[in-house]
Amino acid sequence: KVFSRGINIGANSITQDFSREVKMPFAKAEEFKISDGFVSLGGAYEEPDNPNQAAISKIARQVMTRLHIQVNQTIQFYRSQQGGSAPQRLYLAGGASIMPYTAQFFAEKINVPVEYFNPFRNIEIDPSVDIEDLAKVAHAYGEVVGVGLRTPARCPVELNLMPKSILKRQELNQKKPY
Repeated sequence: KVFSRGINIGANSITQDFSREVKMPFAKAEEFKISDGFVSLGGAYEEPDNPNQAAISKIARQVMTRLHIQVNQTIQFYRSQQGGSAPQRLYLAGGASIMPYTAQFFAEKINVPVEYFNPFRNIEIDPSVDIEDLAKVAHAYGEVVGVGLRTPARCPVELNLMPKSILKRQELNQKKPY
């Protein structure tokens, strides 16, 4: 059996908390998180010299701990209500999943192998796409690929982003005699 659940705790929560704590604009806090952020593994370790890096690592650990609690609740629900067995693997996805030490944090807490979710693993990809570049961001496209695969047939909705004035002109041109 496979059990899946999306939990809306992650990268944005880390940025919001960090921005508030160090009184830094959100955009700048996001840049700092991406360039220098990591998940503190706890225990006895030497704090980084940069006070902002020390702050974001602790905040990231707090957010990941909240996420870990939700994951544990999900596992307990699955095992008790659905009659499922203990998980054999945990897949990480989303923006915060690539922060350094995230996989180690969850492997330590849940005690199962942790992998990064790659929604493109069994999908035919155009040869012109750089597979290495795609692999770097694949973890963020799980929902998009899932929605795209849900109905591979002809889409019943037409999406046209052309302005109405141009659409009206095209319709009028179609009605003109040769």
